[in-house]
Amino acid sequence: MADVEIVDATEIREQLQEWDRDQDSQALENALKASLARVDHSRAIQVASAYATCGSIRAACEAAGVSPASHYRWLREVEGYEEAITLAREMLLGIAEGELFRRAVWGREVDVWYGGEVVGQKREWSDRLLERLLKALDPDRYSDRKQITGADGGPVEISFVDPRDAGGS
Repeated sequence: MADVEIVDATEIREQLQEWDRDQDSQALENALKASLARVDHSRAIQVASAYATCGSIRAACEAAGVSPASHYRWLREVEGYEEAITLAREMLLGIAEGELFRRAVWGREVDVWYGGEVVGQKREWSDRLLERLLKALDPDRYSDRKQITGADGGPVEISFVDPRDAGGS
C-alpha cells in the first residue's frame, strides 16, 4: 500500500489565497504603474497611488495635500488620470472580493471571552457574505428576483376572463 501524506487544509487554503492575491494584484499593479507613467501631473499621481492603498478618494486627496474638487477636475482634464483611478478601483475591488471570499468560505478566527479574559479562539463564517457571493456568482440560481418570460423570451401574455362571461350556471 502506498504511503499517504496528510496535508493540512488550512495551509493549502492560505497558500491558495496568497497566490491568488499575488497574481491578481501584481497584474493590476503593473497596469496601474503603466497608466501612471502616462499621467503628467505629480499630485494626480500621488492621489491615484494613495487611492490604490487606502480606498478613499477623500483620504487619498488629503494624503496628497489637495482638495477632492481637484480630483474631480483631473478626471476631466488630466490625460490618463481617469484610467489610473479606474485601475486603482479594480485593485481595491480585488482586495475586497478576496476578503469577502475568505470570510464567507474559509472563515476567520475570533477570540472567545469568558470572565473578561480570552480563553480560546473559534472559527466563524459569514452566512450573509456567502449568500451575497452566491448571488454574484450565479444570479440565475440565487437571485431574489426571477425574470419570467413568455414564448421565446418574449413578453408574457395575460388575459382576464370576467366570471360572468364564462358561461357558468
